[in-house]
Amino acid sequence: GTVSTLAGAETLENKTLTSPIASNTAGSTVLTLTSVAGGTDPESKWVQDRTGTSDATPTVIATITIPATTTLGIKAYVSARRTSGAAGTDEDGAFYEVSVVYKNVAGTATIIGSSTITAIGESQAAWNVTLNPTSNTVQILGTGAANNNVSWICTAQLFPCST
Repeated sequence: GTVSTLAGAETLENKTLTSPIASNTAGSTVLTLTSVAGGTDPESKWVQDRTGTSDATPTVIATITIPATTTLGIKAYVSARRTSGAAGTDEDGAFYEVSVVYKNVAGTATIIGSSTITAIGESQAAWNVTLNPTSNTVQILGTGAANNNVSWICTAQLFPCST
């Protein structure tokens, strides 16, 4: 089939959207859905990013900015797959679900309540996904294992509520 790419800030109103939608830059917004309702318009954004690890060092998979005067709900999905290495087993993998809410307080990402990170399944118990707030962002980190080359993919849906 034909692959269509939407570039920039194209506006689609009352249109049927067919997949795939592609972005040329990892870590950027892939899709924004907005209902123009006046006042604070409801919106959700989808962002995707990736990284690789070769040891047990926590590594940033994705960085999400928490805008000023905004409460931001984040629902992220992280998949991981061992691609090579001296340890582990061919085709080891994992899938994680992350739910969290942040606000920006004077330029600092501040969690509201607590995060929920669920390992839906993982081949290696040492693998992990964690969150690290830093300045006005929150990082989603993946931790692999020694002598494992692991590919990490994150797709996050963002639910902002601003003034």
